[in-house]
This record gives sequence, structure tokens and C-alpha cells, in this order.
Amino acid sequence: MEKAGFAVCFTGHRPKKLPFAESSPAFFALSERVYAELLSLCGEGANTLYFGMAEGCDLMFGECAVRLRNVFPHVKLIAAIPFRGQAAKFSAGSRARYRALLDAADECVLAGGDPGRGCMRRRNEYMVDRSERVLAVFDGSPGGTAYTVAYAKRQGKAVTVIDPRLFCSPRL
Repeated sequence: MEKAGFAVCFTGHRPKKLPFAESSPAFFALSERVYAELLSLCGEGANTLYFGMAEGCDLMFGECAVRLRNVFPHVKLIAAIPFRGQAAKFSAGSRARYRALLDAADECVLAGGDPGRGCMRRRNEYMVDRSERVLAVFDGSPGGTAYTVAYAKRQGKAVTVIDPRLFCSPRL
């Protein structure tokens, strides 16, 4: 069992890498699974949650974290922003979700520095370095989520992986 008062961070795919749309029942089921994992982690003593604010799974995780406050109001939410102006190219819906999460967060940290090459990696390393546990929505494919999972394992962090493909309906 983890010591009381530990931090958890999240990494996951953006919409284009998911095998289903964010408006689909599969995405809703994935969100419920992430929420259940968060409930369990907070029951074990997690009291700080870091999320990276990218479209897709990051925003979903942040929304699950905000919802979690109904059960664990003491949990601290930290939005780790990779660069200023991150949401400028998001869809209108994602920008609204982004702003709502910034408003709900206890702390917003500019964790990646200047926009450009490496800012997302720096943001991810920032979150992992400050966490004891990592929750990942990851299908095994190369990319930023793969890098973050591997980095967390190299740092000796406990990693829980949820494969989004498990939420796809079998084709008939």
C-alpha cells in the first residue's frame, strides 16, 4: 500500500490516436474507467493530481479529477501547461473545457517552457518527477505517451496502463 499523501499524474492519447471519437459511448466508458482508477488511488491516499491539458485524454482526466472532488474534496488539482497559448488552436468545445479546468485547478503551472520542440516532453517529465504513480491511457504505439510511460518506469514510478482498444466494440 502506498504511503498516505502521494501524487498521481496522467498521460494519454490525443483524439487522433484514439480508436473512437470523444463523443462515442466507448470514450464515455473509458472516462468511467479512468474515474474508477482515480477513486481507487484516492482511497489509497493520493491527494495531488497532475494533468497536462492537451486535447483528448488529458482534458478527460482533468474532468474526472474535478468530478472526484465530490468524494474527495481535499484532493489538489494541478494543471501542468506545456506552453502559453496552448489552447489557441483547440476546437471551440475543447477551449471551453480547457478554460473550465484552469478555473477548477488549485494550481496552474507553466511546466514545458517556450512553445516548440520539447515543451510537451518537459511538461510530461515535470509531472512524472513530482508523482509517485502514473495513470496512462496507452495503446502501445510510439509517441509522447509511450515516451512518458517509459520515462516513468525508468524513474521507478508505478504505472497503471489502460488500453483504449479494450473499449472498442468487436466488429461483426
